[in-house]
Amino acid sequence: MSLLIITLFSIFTIFLALKKPTMLLIFYVFLSTRMLGFFDIEALLISGTSYGFFIINLIVITTALLSKGKLRIPRIAAPYIFTIVLFIFLGTLYPVILGYQNLIKSIIASKDMFYYSILVYIILKKNHIDYNRVCDFLHALGLYLSVTFLVTLLLKVTPPFYITDHVIGMTTSRVFFPTYISLALFIVYDKFVHNKLSSTLFYLNSATLTFGIYASGHLSIFLTSILSLLFLSLALRRNNNKIYTMFKLIKAIIIGILISLLLLSSDRLRTTLSYFITSIVVGDNEALSSRDKYNLFRWNAIEDSPLFGYGFVHKSSDLMQIYASEYNTRFTETLSVIDSGYVDLLVKFGYVGMFSFLLMYFIVLISILYKVSHHKNRAIVYTLFLFQFYLINYTWSVFTFSHGIIPISIALGLLISISSYRKGIS
Repeated sequence: MSLLIITLFSIFTIFLALKKPTMLLIFYVFLSTRMLGFFDIEALLISGTSYGFFIINLIVITTALLSKGKLRIPRIAAPYIFTIVLFIFLGTLYPVILGYQNLIKSIIASKDMFYYSILVYIILKKNHIDYNRVCDFLHALGLYLSVTFLVTLLLKVTPPFYITDHVIGMTTSRVFFPTYISLALFIVYDKFVHNKLSSTLFYLNSATLTFGIYASGHLSIFLTSILSLLFLSLALRRNNNKIYTMFKLIKAIIIGILISLLLLSSDRLRTTLSYFITSIVVGDNEALSSRDKYNLFRWNAIEDSPLFGYGFVHKSSDLMQIYASEYNTRFTETLSVIDSGYVDLLVKFGYVGMFSFLLMYFIVLISILYKVSHHKNRAIVYTLFLFQFYLINYTWSVFTFSHGIIPISIALGLLISISSYRKGIS
């Protein structure tokens, strides 16, 4: 049955990838959200292994490369794309050459990096993608994910594939992904600056999305998103006029009232917030302390191969016998780690690889921002969204896992489209 369902999804993906690039991108994001929490293609196993999204990614990259016409990667993005492809190639072969595992295991271990296939597809199909429709979908998606948290909080109801364990007496929800809510917040600001959203709708949407990011529990995304938007509110103008002081005052008042009402009306949320702050102050926050504890064996591995890392290491690799953790949990099954981005980059690519990767990312963003002459404000909005991932990566592996790769790819594709402006885009 799993094979049949994956086959049907694959056929539909091939059709969209060849005929409807915009819908393919929307469908791809839809799949990554676990179909809004009601079905997860990754839950379909073949011989005990999940290949669902890996197959989708192979289809996406193959159809992009086999499309009619000349393949053109914009010169401005070529170094970054080349770096990603090179790292995937070397990261797959390196542990095989070292004799720690076979090629099949390396490919399986590398499948998270294959989410970059959507970036290649977006760049090659940039002239056939309607970013207005994509942004409208992401805007609606961000609101849906935020409202999901609110419904979970008030009614204890959440989509089946978003349910998580109970935390201090609360039914909690884990949406896929909070990074989409952050991107939606930037899209809302972009629409407001360009008169596509009224002030009232701007504040209502911003408040809802801000709550969604906060409720997701990822403090780094919450802080970087809010600080970035505060910077934008000072840097950008609407209607070529200065943003009125009254707008800032109303914004502060509305946010203050919403937070106050939320905290005062919810005993559970107030208890959760108190617990979270107290645990950090006294140094007993489980999320923060466990990160250091579980990463100890990874740092030992990094010290033994600091320059180039180990590539994509499978959990059954012989290397894991050498660097086995004393903690037998799902967080220590392999050297790869999802909640410490810089540790993950070091384990996979070493210091040389990590700095090369981050440098290429920086260069492509600066180059695009420098090149853009029209729609400069739009470029600033999405460049700032992408720059925040340098900070988020400290607590969440956004450069090597889907929750970061997909929104990065979409925003980067939009920036490249803006930089290719000639006669105007809507």
